[in-house]
Formats: sequence, structure tokens, C-alpha cells
Amino acid sequence: MSKKIQSVHGGHSLLAVQRLSLFFYKKVLLSLSFWLALTIFGVLSYTTLMQRQGFPNIEVPISVVRSTYLVNDKLTVDFDVTQPLLRDIATIDSVKSTRANTTDNSSVIIVEFTEDVTSSKGADLIKQATRSSDLPVSTNVSVEPVNASQFANSYDVVLSVYSSDASAQNLSTKAQIVANMLNKSLDDAKFEVVDQFQTGLNPITQKEVTQQVQFDMYGEQVNGTFKTFNSVGVGVSLSDETDIITFDQQVRQKITDIQASGEIDDAQIAVAADFATSVSQQINSLQQNLGTGLLLVVIVCLVFIGVKAGLVAALSMGVTLAITLGTLYISGITLNTITLFALILTLGLIVDDAVIMTESIDTQRKKGLKESEAVAVAIKRVALASFAGTVTTVLGFAPMLFIGGILGSFIRVMPITIIVSLVVSFIVSITFIPFMSHWFARDRKRSFKRSPLHIFREFETKLAAGLARPILWASTWRRKISLSLLAILIAGGFIMGSGYFFSQLKFDIFPPTKDTNEISMQLDFDPDTTIDQAKKVMSKATNKLIESTGTEMERLTFVSSATERSATAYITLTSFKDRDPTAPEIIDQIENDFINFTAAKVTFDQRDAGPPKDEYPFKVQISAEDPTQAVKAATLLQNHLNGLTIERSNGTTAKINDVQFSGEQQAIIRVDGERIVEVAAAFDADDVSALVQLAQTNVEEFTQKDNNRAGVSKNAYNFDFGNESENQESFKGVLIALPILVIAMFVLLAIQFRSVLQPLLIMFAMPFSFFGVALGLYLTDNPLSFFVMIGFFALIGISVNNTILLTDYANQERVNGSTPREAIATAVRLRFRPLLTTSITSVLALLPLALSEPFWESLAYTLIFGLVSSTLLVLISFPYLYLVMERIRGAFKIGRQKFVKVARRR
Repeated sequence: MSKKIQSVHGGHSLLAVQRLSLFFYKKVLLSLSFWLALTIFGVLSYTTLMQRQGFPNIEVPISVVRSTYLVNDKLTVDFDVTQPLLRDIATIDSVKSTRANTTDNSSVIIVEFTEDVTSSKGADLIKQATRSSDLPVSTNVSVEPVNASQFANSYDVVLSVYSSDASAQNLSTKAQIVANMLNKSLDDAKFEVVDQFQTGLNPITQKEVTQQVQFDMYGEQVNGTFKTFNSVGVGVSLSDETDIITFDQQVRQKITDIQASGEIDDAQIAVAADFATSVSQQINSLQQNLGTGLLLVVIVCLVFIGVKAGLVAALSMGVTLAITLGTLYISGITLNTITLFALILTLGLIVDDAVIMTESIDTQRKKGLKESEAVAVAIKRVALASFAGTVTTVLGFAPMLFIGGILGSFIRVMPITIIVSLVVSFIVSITFIPFMSHWFARDRKRSFKRSPLHIFREFETKLAAGLARPILWASTWRRKISLSLLAILIAGGFIMGSGYFFSQLKFDIFPPTKDTNEISMQLDFDPDTTIDQAKKVMSKATNKLIESTGTEMERLTFVSSATERSATAYITLTSFKDRDPTAPEIIDQIENDFINFTAAKVTFDQRDAGPPKDEYPFKVQISAEDPTQAVKAATLLQNHLNGLTIERSNGTTAKINDVQFSGEQQAIIRVDGERIVEVAAAFDADDVSALVQLAQTNVEEFTQKDNNRAGVSKNAYNFDFGNESENQESFKGVLIALPILVIAMFVLLAIQFRSVLQPLLIMFAMPFSFFGVALGLYLTDNPLSFFVMIGFFALIGISVNNTILLTDYANQERVNGSTPREAIATAVRLRFRPLLTTSITSVLALLPLALSEPFWESLAYTLIFGLVSSTLLVLISFPYLYLVMERIRGAFKIGRQKFVKVARRR
């Protein structure tokens, strides 16, 4: 190896990589044992060892204080219970904010802490601070941590013990029998009855009073008819090590045994709420998409590279996924919805390393080199460029590690999983694929033209030559200028054109998916509704829901969360793969059928993965010493917001279609101890992230006029966007980290290429994907969102990786004596096949997600259209931008040489 080539490629680093590759190539038996062991361990991790979960366990920095004081007067409860508790909680240094809702017999205080305090630790701090609170003797106070990945904040699974005619008391007795039997037979779980009754001391009569404070209902399809039953829940808390799918199988078998024993007479038991079903669906989806992706890799490589080479590329992807899973297991990461989501996404990323290295070795073998020489030359050609591409892709995903708050905790395993898979993919490409090259060595006796696929390969060869021909044709100054200007105009036109489509897109950090298997029904009862009246209204609403949904509803449960104030039903629909109407269409139909339903306020919503959507995402809080004055100001604001039209930046409009304000009839609200009244609003569109900001601007303009405030100060108006505020706050870390990581990319490339201008050229490819992303989202009716952001991060690495390979290959040709035009033309011609192959396989691997999984649709289309756009511009425009940059580099070099000569003369 010449010193010149070593200097271009990193010298000692390249030699070390070559030695490692040749070691695995030569030590056949040792390598085989090594890779089999890692692969088997990875498969065992996936099938047996890794714990299955619905979502990662998250300790959010929120705790809840619940108190009961049976006096039927919210003012008394507020004065005697809520305010003393708030004063004591305010003494805790790590408290970030508090929100208290006080009703006639109870209060709920939500306490948010700084991010360094877990929910459990926060609950302990509250208990210590309120230990000496001066509260009435008959007050019951409980402090609970919050777990965002559990049902009713407490349970991993909820069972329903139900019957058509049994009373709540009778069902509670039967539910206790069930809980006792399950506690004896299943050691890794705790079963407890969700108590629907509450006992307290009446401060007036001084007698113990037991009241039913919540109720439940369970419904399911029975022989084509949906039937409902009275029910009592049994909450199930699992240990941290429990595999949810294995447990689901065990508990269902135990339920069958209990039913057969006759211990609970004619009552029935059902799994009312769990994550096992969705996790199983995600695993099946992963397996199907993985199999489809690997098959497509084989087919595409078969067409453009060869049968054996294609199989090796697919096998290396399987090994990469297996080792990634083994690494995640050792790191203590569970197999959950977020992990699976990340693994599916990596299919479009790890194919790059596999195809590039496989194609490079196969190309060298076709040139007649011996096997070991082919491995050494292939490593020399692409290893360091592939390493730089891997690192830039890793840096592209690294900003996700800086997402803060609850959202950051929720999705952090995603970038970790992707980064691990990228690193493993590179290692596999320089070790496993050289080892496998023993198997796919080309048979020299077989004529290339005898292959039935030679038509495709000849077409690819001619297409590559056609792209390289104009580069060589530009031999005169006029031709160079003309083609360079044309290339710049094409690239600039695409990038500028993306601006139009981006302006037409909506913005929502977590938009609802286009279809889902779960929806919810929220009932808000009138203020004076009793528990018995609430039961009747709930039954009436459920019957109407059954009439509206027909056979599309499989299961319904209230998870013992219904009270005299509100009730939330969790509704499972038939699989979206087996029904024609989508969940949004079903909701539209239900809402239309409920237009004349006046017994309660009823709202329906989708239940999607990710943070929950607020029913009223836009809230204005008005504080005043005189609550009556604040109520007057809130009434004026309510009238202003009701039916308000909001115009987006692209000229489209949305309306506020629901404004909620009931004075202080139902509850006394305190935020950070200060009494407020709150006006809450909802929109008729889904792009909530943008609309709440526009609505805030409108309200700020409205409150500039004194007569719109009823004498209340402008400073008394505050805004609360609920989960939207949390989501937007979480992304601030990304805005800080992203430019730092882009600079890190630049420094890495500057070291790699020993140049400042070439890294600038390489990174100029980042916007190449913009047009495809914007057009794809526009055509598929998807908004800008968190999922699109993930796709952007991936495209940054992919786009830069493609230009790294072209630039690196052209630099190698320059070292061998080629002119810039000849060098980049050769790079385009010879790197066209791996670039085209990786792009096609990535697109095809992602296509099943886009077509069959609504949850991943926006991400999949972001990557698919972005890849197409980036690949086209890299092939059409980038070579001419390279020539322009090389001319600038040459001018700088000549100028520097002249400066040195003049300096020496002086």
C-alpha cells in the first residue's frame, strides 16, 4: 500500500481495520463459533430472556395527593383541607408547581417536581411535609406516585369480575375470592380488588359512613351481540422482572381454572385492560416486517449484485439485529413498544453497511483478485468512509438523547437502540461479511451474460455510465459553467420548492394516528348528579354506543374509574386490518349519533401510543383576589373564544368548536396556591401544537383592551397547554444539542478528509431530502410531527453517508492520478450500484410499515420520500458541486503557494 493512499485514508487506522477483517476472514472455525454464539445469544434474548412490556417503566416527576372530607361543601373542604396541604407542600424546595381541584367532599392536588425527583421520592417528600398538617380528624389523605405506563396509575393489568344481575357488593366479594386465589397461585404479581366503596366519619353526626364512590361496567361481543354487565375490577401489579406476555398466558389459564372450580358461582372473569395484546401485535409486526425487509434485500441484491452476495447481505442484517438485541438485554432494556419501533426503523439503516461492504468485496472478486486480496482492497476502498457515515448517522440521532421531561424518559430507549444497531452494523460489515466472503466467492467459469438477471445489471451499468458521461463531456470552460449552474439550479430549485410544501403542512408534535384499535368515551355528568343517577346515564350512553358501533366494538370497560362526576370507558375495536371504517370515521359516526344526547356531556377520542391528548388543550387561567370579578372576565373571554376562527400561516383556518367554563360551580381550582378560574377550549383540527400558539396570540390581543377584562389586570391571565406545554418544553434540549452535534459532524469529516471545504460540500447534502419529505407528507396528508423529526435525523445520516462515499472514492481516484472530472465520474459510475441498491432496499423495507401500520406511517413516508429525493440529487447535482468545490480548493491552493513564494522572497 502506497504512503499516498495511507495518508488519504487514515494510515494506521485503516491498516488496523484491514488486519481485523483479515483475521476474521482467515480464522474460519474461530469466526464461525464466535458469530454463532453471538447470534444464538441474540435470538435467545429476543425469544426468551428479554422482558416484554407495553411501554418502558417511567418514573414521572409527579405525585398526587387525594383527600376525602365528607361535608358536602367545597368551600369548607378548600379552607380546612386543601389550603393547609398546599402550604405544607410549598415548603418542599424541589416542587415545580401544584394544581388543586376541590369539590364538595374531596380534593385532588397534583404536585410536579423538578426532573431530578422521581414520583416515588416526591411522594415521600410530600408525606414528610404534610405529616404535621392541621387537618380535621375525619379527613382521609393518601399520597400516590404516578406511573404513566399503568392503568388507573396503579395497575399493569385489570381483570373484570362481572355478572348481569349481581350487585356491586356481591361482585366485590367474588372479586376478593378471585384475588385471593390468584395471589396464592402466581408469585410474581399482586392482585387486589379495586374498592368501589369508601368509609369515612361524618363530621356532623360523628358516625361512620360508607358510600359508593365509583362503579364499573364490562361489555363484550357474545355470539355476534354486544352485551354489558355490572363489574368490579381486580387490579394487578407486576414485579419489574415479569414478562407481560408470559404472565398474560399464565393468568388466562388460571382464570379458566377458577371459572371451572365454581368458586364464584355464575360470575365471569375477563382480562379487561392489558398491554399484552398490543405487545404481541407489535412483535408480530416486527417479525413480519423484518422477514419482508430481509427478503427484499435478497431480491434487490440478487438483481444488482448476485444471489450469494444478496443472501450474505441479508444474513448480516439478521446477525446485526440479533447482536443488537443481545446488547440491549445485557444493558437491562426491555422488549417494549418503543424498542420494537426502533428496531423496525433500523431496517432501513443497517442495510447500508451490509450492501456496501458486500458489493465492494464482490466487485473486487469480479476483477479477478484472490479472496484475501479482495477483502483487503474492499476494506481499503470503503471501510473508513463507511465508518464516517456510521458516526454521522449516530450523531444525527444523538439529539434525541437530549429530549427532556416525561417525553424524553418515554422515548430515550429509541435513540439508544438505533445507535447500538448502527455501531453493531458497522462492526458486522468489517468482520462478519469478510468471513462470509468465503461462501459468495464468484465462480469465474460462469459467464456473466448467462445469468437470467443480466438484463437488469446491464441496464444498471448503462444508467451509471449515462450519469457519468455528462461529467466527462464538460471538458470546456463553457460546458463546465453551464452544467455546474444547471446542477446548482436543480438542487436549489428542489430545496426552495420544499418551502412551498412545508408551508402547506400542519404542525402537531403528537398527531393522532389515522387508525387505531382503541378509542375512549368520556362522560361528564351534571354537577348535582348522584352516584345512582350517574350509573343510569352511563348505561344509557353505553346502549347508544352499542347501537352506533354495531359489530365494530369488541370490548368495553370503565376500569372502576366511573364516579358521580365523570366516567371514562376504554373501548377495543376490531382490528383495523379487519374492518373498513377507520377509528376516526367510527368516532365521527358515534358523535353524530350522540348529537341529541343531553343526559351528560359525552366526548370520544382515539387512544394512541405516546403521550395522551388533552380534551381541552388550550387553557386560560385568570387569577384575582375577588373570584367574582375573575368569573366576569372569564365569561367575556368564553364569549370571545366560542366559535373563534384562527388563521394559520399558510392561509388555512381552524375553529375553536368547544369552550368549557362553568364558573366555580363544580370545583375550586388553585394553581401554585392561588385561586383561579379557568377557560378551556378545544379545536376542530388536530394540529394542536400550532393552534395553541396562535390562540394565545389572539387572547393576548383581546386582553389589551380594558373593557375585555372586566377590571382584571392583564398580568392575571396565564396560559396552560397541558401536555403540549410539556412536549414543547421537552424539545428545548434538542434545539441546543442539534447545532453542537452538527459542528461535531463537521469536525469529524474535516479530520477524515483533511479539508475544510470538502466537509462543507458533504454536509450540503443535508437539505437534499427536504423536497421529498415535504412532498411526501403533503401527498399522504401527514403533519410535521415528532415522528417526522425522527425521520429527519435518520435522513441526515443517510444523505451525508452517500456523499461521503462518493467524495471518498473520488479522492482515492485523485491520488491515483485522475483529474477531478475523471475522479468524480468514476466514483458515480462505480458507486452507483451500492448507492442505488441501499436506497431501493431501504425504501422497500419501509414500504410495508407505510402501508400497513398507521402508527408508523408518517415516519415511513418521511424516510421513503426523503431517500428518493436525496438519492436523485446526490446523483444528479452533487458531482457538479464537487467539481465547483474542487476548483475553489485548487484556487486556494494556488493562492497559498504564491503567498508562500512571496513570503520566502521577502
